[in-house]
Amino acid sequence: MLEKGLVLRSTGSWYDIRMEDGSIYQARLRGKLRLKGLKVTNPVAVGDYVQFEIEDKEAKTAIISGIDKRQNYIIRQSVHRHHYGHILAANIDYLVLIATLSYPNTSTGFIDRFLVSAEAFRIPAVLVFNKADLLNEEEKEKQKKISQMYESIGYPCYLISALKDESLDKFENLLKNKKTLIAGHSGVGKSTLIKPFASLE
Repeated sequence: MLEKGLVLRSTGSWYDIRMEDGSIYQARLRGKLRLKGLKVTNPVAVGDYVQFEIEDKEAKTAIISGIDKRQNYIIRQSVHRHHYGHILAANIDYLVLIATLSYPNTSTGFIDRFLVSAEAFRIPAVLVFNKADLLNEEEKEKQKKISQMYESIGYPCYLISALKDESLDKFENLLKNKKTLIAGHSGVGKSTLIKPFASLE
């Protein structure tokens, strides 16, 4: 009997799949799944809805036999195989860029490239500027102008502080009941922001 679930995590050849009742199974692919029109190194990605057969109910292992049609996906060039892509995630509700004006600086050029990618894959993008508590008055004014610029062309912007819990309710609303891909430079606070909401569905 075929079951259906959502891929939560990919670790090598194994995938964590959540069923509608909340059960988590570890699954592997049955043979090689080929995606029509796509040359990819990973036919199954986080965010995919898959069909699978339960192999061992007690051990909670399963075999993936099919993938549902994707609403969208984001892909990058494979590091190891030329002319192949690697799917980062599928069926994404939002692409969220965590950025900082200082400590470290996220350039508008980097933000623009992120937004171009979001448009190319037709996925709504949101800009979240972290570390509001570290900004002086001059930097706050600069931050306000940057946010206004991006909001004027349709991109929601949030100014928050992960350490002082400022406006985190807005960030929570972005994640709750959504499949969100979060990006940003090292040091902008991605892990600090995500940790309190790790159990949200």
